Amino acid sequence: MASVGPEAQCLITMVGKSWETRVGLGMTYFLASKSLRSSPSMLSLIMPRNFTYVLNQLRMDTMAQCTSPTLSNSMTNPVSDTNCQSFSCSDWRTANVLEGFAQLGLPVIGDLNNGTAAGAMILPSSMQPDNQTRFDAREAHFNSASWRYNLHIATNQAVTRLVLDSNSAHNSSRRVMGVEFAPRNKSKARSISCTREVIVSAGAIFTPTLLQVSGIEPSDVLKSLDILVKIDLPGVGCNLQDHSMVYANYYYRNESYFRSNEIADGVYDEAAEEYIRNRTGPWTAPLINTIAFPSLRSATDDWKQFMNKSSGDGIPSNTPNSVKKGYEFQKKILQDQILSNDAGTFETMAIS
Repeated sequence: MASVGPEAQCLITMVGKSWETRVGLGMTYFLASKSLRSSPSMLSLIMPRNFTYVLNQLRMDTMAQCTSPTLSNSMTNPVSDTNCQSFSCSDWRTANVLEGFAQLGLPVIGDLNNGTAAGAMILPSSMQPDNQTRFDAREAHFNSASWRYNLHIATNQAVTRLVLDSNSAHNSSRRVMGVEFAPRNKSKARSISCTREVIVSAGAIFTPTLLQVSGIEPSDVLKSLDILVKIDLPGVGCNLQDHSMVYANYYYRNESYFRSNEIADGVYDEAAEEYIRNRTGPWTAPLINTIAFPSLRSATDDWKQFMNKSSGDGIPSNTPNSVKKGYEFQKKILQDQILSNDAGTFETMAIS
């Protein structure tokens, strides 16, 4: 596990509670957190619990902040600590943003792994704390498991459909027995069978698309597309929810700060050389340092009117009844969470 950012922590907390309420499978935050913390690469990324310590460390890390846009005095060496993630090239803005959130009444979370999904915090990055280098999926997951006899990664391939067993049509008990895949559209497809499970993880758009082209979908939709119906399953492709975003720019005139667009020409070469030699400098800085997930009650005094608007009236009239019932159940769970003080309703990022 490279690192678990606040988005993942918020998701694990809220989804864990939702699944525990919905199906009672024991999928709680604390169970997932215990598993995550058992990872050796996770231990060095656990944040300190004390917010005062965090701010003091940030202040110390930026005492030599730049007075002019040159590389030599713009960045300090990252701070290393056995109990926390390195603050790689943090600056005064990180501490200022956190203090601003605190003045607005948001709790500032020192340990974002404590199960609280609402508040402001320093954003962990997928970087190795010992050398300030990006910890990508290959480093974090593949290299340590590449020796396994039952692991094979097929690159440059796309799954074209799921292969179901040969039970009678429209039988909801039919099982996926394998996958068909090809390197490109017009190439000959190949297939591989499975004995246990096929995990479909193609994102919010292509997961239902893959099910649909495999014959798993409401029958009326598939018939209109001349796709053979193998499992008539209302709800596939429904419940897609938008992730809206508002992007705002704030310009400042304090030229003492070193900005990313100044890493050019000779400064770029100097930054590259410093990183290659010492693993320090601008190239170790993440895009986002601070983030917050305000709860609804902390964001507005009119929270009741927002709850009243979540009536489900926007669901299309032709939505299957099973989906409507599922939405109502989901809505009740979300309303309970949104009204609590430990679940964020939106995300605020400070991009440096």
